[in-house]
Amino acid sequence: PRFSADGKRIAFWRRAGARHELCAMTADGADVRVACSVPANAEPGTAEWSPDGRHLAFVAAGAVNAVPAAGGEPARVTAASGTTLRWR
Repeated sequence: PRFSADGKRIAFWRRAGARHELCAMTADGADVRVACSVPANAEPGTAEWSPDGRHLAFVAAGAVNAVPAAGGEPARVTAASGTTLRWR
């Protein structure tokens, strides 16, 4: 799990059948929302919050992806060259 920069939200992956769901919730465990899901064989890595807390980035299926934290379709940003992500 990863805390947002302001410490108010947590991002985490959970298994849902044949998929992994990237979820975001408030730090007290309430208001869990699914940001996106990927096939289980995509082997997603740890999600990272954008500095403003509006997006999440993650590596899955050999690509760096970004998705709005409130939910949406993940967009491929670039091919993955490692597993460590850092927003600039």
